[in-house]
Amino acid sequence: MNQINPVEIIILTPPQLETLISQVFEKARSQPETKEEEAVFLEMKEVQKFLKVGRTTIHNYIKTGKLRPVRIGRKLLFKKSDLLKNL
Repeated sequence: MNQINPVEIIILTPPQLETLISQVFEKARSQPETKEEEAVFLEMKEVQKFLKVGRTTIHNYIKTGKLRPVRIGRKLLFKKSDLLKNL
């Protein structure tokens, strides 16, 4: 026989619900990124393929602040997690 899980109903006022939602979002934001996501950097050509845009578009994204590359020598590297967040 299948057992039915009990359902719990919680009654909240709008301010209580707003506080609860804020707490959940703050907790989610405060959790650190996984090391895998943090460590993945893409070169310019990889970013072009990933975003399906041209080099000029990427430079425009840099100028407008949508992307923040890390410069190592003459290479521009982009954090993959930043690409997913910002675009």
